[in-house]
Amino acid sequence: MEDIVDNSHLRKNGHWSGIWKLKVPPKVKSMVWRVCRECLPTRVRLNCRGVMCPSLCVKCNDTHEDSYHVFFHCCTTVGVWRAAGL
Repeated sequence: MEDIVDNSHLRKNGHWSGIWKLKVPPKVKSMVWRVCRECLPTRVRLNCRGVMCPSLCVKCNDTHEDSYHVFFHCCTTVGVWRAAGL
């Protein structure tokens, strides 16, 4: 199949097998993989794919809603992490 379809542009360097060996539920592994691969439909990502939408975060109105912002920088997310004790 690789001889017929060139998918080399989709490959990213990294230790991906480490994600799949984690001792966590499969949905957590999938989410971590999606965040690392930057394939979540954030507003910045949607704009890159031609979907016309504002790039503002709907929770805090930050101007750049990407994966990093959604999971680690948004004030709403930070509050959730703190409330969860993480």
